[in-house]
Amino acid sequence: MKHLLTLAAFLVATGLQAQMVNSGADLYISNGATLYVGMDFQNINSATLTNNGIFEVTGNLLNSSSATLTGNGEFKLMLNLTNQATMNLGGATVTFMGNTTSQLTSGGGTINTMKLNKTAANVELMDDAGIQSLLEFLANNNKLVLGEYDVTLASVSGASDSRYI
Repeated sequence: MKHLLTLAAFLVATGLQAQMVNSGADLYISNGATLYVGMDFQNINSATLTNNGIFEVTGNLLNSSSATLTGNGEFKLMLNLTNQATMNLGGATVTFMGNTTSQLTSGGGTINTMKLNKTAANVELMDDAGIQSLLEFLANNNKLVLGEYDVTLASVSGASDSRYI
C-alpha cells in the first residue's frame, strides 16, 4: 500500500467474526494502491476513508457515526454496503462480486458507476439509490432488485434476459 496518511484501524475479534475498524482517523488509498480487507470493514466516529485506488472488502462495508466515504477509486465488495453517514462516490466505481446476494443502503449517498459481477446472485436495494453514470452487468444471472425502492441512473450496459433491473 502506498501513502497511508493516517491509519488508526484495528482488528476486533468477536466469536468467529472479525472486522477492521477505522475509528476517527483519515485513511487514504492512493492511485495505484490496493487495500484488501478479508473481513468486515467499519468506517466510524468521524473517520474519513478516501479511496483513489482499489479497496476490496470480503465482508460488509459499514459507513456510520458521522464518518465519510469518498474517492474516485474502485470499491470491490463481496457482501453489503451500508451507508449511515456521508458517502460521496461520485467519481468511484462500486463493484459487487461473489456468489452471495448483497444489499445496498445508500443513505442518500451517490455512486458514479456500479458494476454487478455476482455469480447467480443479486444486489438488493434497501433504500432509494442514485447511480450518476453507469450500471453495468458483468455476469449472467445478475439482477438489481428494487423492491419498494427506486434507482435513478444515467445508463445501463450489459443487460439481457438474465441480467436486468
